[in-house]
Amino acid sequence: MSDIFLIIGTVIAAISLVYNAINVNSIRAETEKKLKFELRQNSFNLINTWYSSQLSQSNLTIRKLRERGFSVKNIEDNPENIIAIASVLNFFETICLHIRHQTVDEQVLKDFYIDIFYTYNKNLAEYIQYSRNKFNTSRIYKEFTDTAQKWDNAR
Repeated sequence: MSDIFLIIGTVIAAISLVYNAINVNSIRAETEKKLKFELRQNSFNLINTWYSSQLSQSNLTIRKLRERGFSVKNIEDNPENIIAIASVLNFFETICLHIRHQTVDEQVLKDFYIDIFYTYNKNLAEYIQYSRNKFNTSRIYKEFTDTAQKWDNAR
């Protein structure tokens, strides 16, 4: 009789273990799904920010500057140019810090920003280097330039 209770107890314990394993996997899958959704939502918020009035105005200033050329002299001649470029590059730096700290979905951002990053990195490379030399640090816009280069190499 005690053998039967031992068998029944063992079967119940095994069933409980299987049920708990299924439940843990279900909770894990739901948590991962919520996290992925939050990462994508954060990414789309950063994409929407690109269309904000401040960044749109900065981009308009940069487009006008492009007609004269992106030389350091042309940029430094007008404080409005410096502010516009700093606004855009600081925004890009923020995006790249989000990517590095995995608070966004990098692929979503890459799909949207890859050509934008490439263009700004190429056009403003001289100015970025000038800023690094001026302030004696290689960290200025480093996250942005590293990410732009990484994405460009993956094309």
